[in-house]
Amino acid sequence: MKHLAEDLAAWMGTLGSAEWVARRFSPEASRRLRLGTNEVLGGVDQWDLVSAVAVEYGDTFARCSAGVVADVRLERPVGLPARIAQVLRKYEDGPPRTAARQAMVTSEACGTVVASRNHADHYIENPNRFRSAIVAASMRSYNGKLTEYRERIDDVSDERVSASVAAAIERLTELYGEADVSDRLPTEHEISYVEHKLDRFLTKSNSTRFRSDLPLLEGSTLYTTADVHGEAWRRARRNLLRLYMDAAELDENTIAEVYGSNFARARQDLQRALIRASARKSASDLDTSHLELGYRSTEIKTLFTQARSYLAQTPIESNNAWSWKWNGQAMCWERAIALEILADAGSVAGHSASALEQTLRERYDQVRPSDTLAPTRTASISLALQLTRGALAMAIHDDDVFGNDGVELVGSRKPDQTWSEKTADVLSALRGHRVAWDRLTGNAG
Repeated sequence: MKHLAEDLAAWMGTLGSAEWVARRFSPEASRRLRLGTNEVLGGVDQWDLVSAVAVEYGDTFARCSAGVVADVRLERPVGLPARIAQVLRKYEDGPPRTAARQAMVTSEACGTVVASRNHADHYIENPNRFRSAIVAASMRSYNGKLTEYRERIDDVSDERVSASVAAAIERLTELYGEADVSDRLPTEHEISYVEHKLDRFLTKSNSTRFRSDLPLLEGSTLYTTADVHGEAWRRARRNLLRLYMDAAELDENTIAEVYGSNFARARQDLQRALIRASARKSASDLDTSHLELGYRSTEIKTLFTQARSYLAQTPIESNNAWSWKWNGQAMCWERAIALEILADAGSVAGHSASALEQTLRERYDQVRPSDTLAPTRTASISLALQLTRGALAMAIHDDDVFGNDGVELVGSRKPDQTWSEKTADVLSALRGHRVAWDRLTGNAG
């Protein structure tokens, strides 16, 4: 039902941009379609016209694009641990449906359904004639996400996970063709340009300023209005970056449209997450520790596990930026304490870097370790902190940044700073920690 509602909203906007829809129904109905399904309509006539578009075309289109999720789920890699399966499930939802909608609009084999009224009617007559091509497009998108995930975890995951994902990729490629994968990552210039444009728009429109930080659901402090602004900025940044990489012009209207839709969806998604959480737990449970990592706790724990794997395989004792000599038999205290910290995501996610540094000082003073790599107390604590933050930065992708979910260790919010500014700072800090990690581990080019 959720997939159908989301796809119907997307199709209504697409149909509202088609000239033949405006000619057949009315320019005002098309305008209302473009504004979105949450708009209030005045007058029965316009409501009837908008409803007619949904009945005649939107519903059938949405059922097809939303329905590909059921096909994709049948291709889920088998035998995965629950925490990995939970992470991969997000790839079965959005990307395949987006690919299905895009294929239906742009590919003749999938109907080019909004090219004209004849195309739309031809599709409506027999949707099944196009379905195999649409499913194939969605599978290539899903395969692309699996491929990107495998490349991301290949050097830190156990052999069973890697083999299962690889088998699924091979099967999907054989059945549906080569995976859709990103041609390249954005450059630093592109990232800076998009962030500047977005922040300038928000400053001008005063969109990120609000008088109070209010809970989205009474009785829960998990997500607030500040989180909505932060998540909306993150989503808008990602989508605008994709547009810019595709040579689209980021004028004020485009930015306003992208940010507005992402803000509405972010608020809706967080509210739904809170409603689901409150349905599962009593009101008295909402402030207990089971929520400390947020609703993405499984994914955050996976990120910490990946960071720990990076650090476990890093020979910092024999290869470090200062050429300190190591005479011990086991790993040094700095690496051991960083691994211990990363092993317990729940105790550190959401804590600031300064709090972590204080913890390291206390641990050092408690045990007075003799097996340190660094020659002094200050240097040992600093190295352990750098290793912890650097390993996390290597595991956390830019799209993983969300509110307080485990990123306070690599960047924190300053007083009076908006969530968009905070998220931008965290992303910048992540890139800095990755550079520092390469320097620490001898991988800098």
